[in-house]
This record gives sequence, structure tokens and C-alpha cells, in this order.
Amino acid sequence: MGIIVGLCAAACFGSGDLLGGRASRDAPTPVVLFVAHLSAALGAVVLALVFAGSPIGIDLAYGAGAGW
Repeated sequence: MGIIVGLCAAACFGSGDLLGGRASRDAPTPVVLFVAHLSAALGAVVLALVFAGSPIGIDLAYGAGAGW
């Protein structure tokens, strides 16, 4: 499972780099950044709904630290 998640993450980062660079040629940077953040947030919500879990305090602390 870890390999699959790693490959998916690599594909997302790679396609994001490619598509973001191409989009920034035609659209203003704030628009490109807004669309990128919106799509990432929607993807995170979908994953949170698909994979159930019961986080504890330390899990939330790790998540907050990763987003710092």
C-alpha cells in the first residue's frame, strides 16, 4: 500500500509542476495558485471521506507540524 501511495504522490507532484508551469504562461499567478490550492483541498476532503480513521492528539500535532 505504501508503494501505491508513494507513486500517487509522485504523480501528483510531477503533474502539478508541469501543469502549474504551463498554466502560469496564460493566466496570472494568483489565479494559478488559487486553482492549485482549491484542487488540493478538494482532493484532501475526498481522501478524508474515503479513508476512515480516528485520529488522536499526537496525530493532529503531527499534521499541524507538517503544515507549519
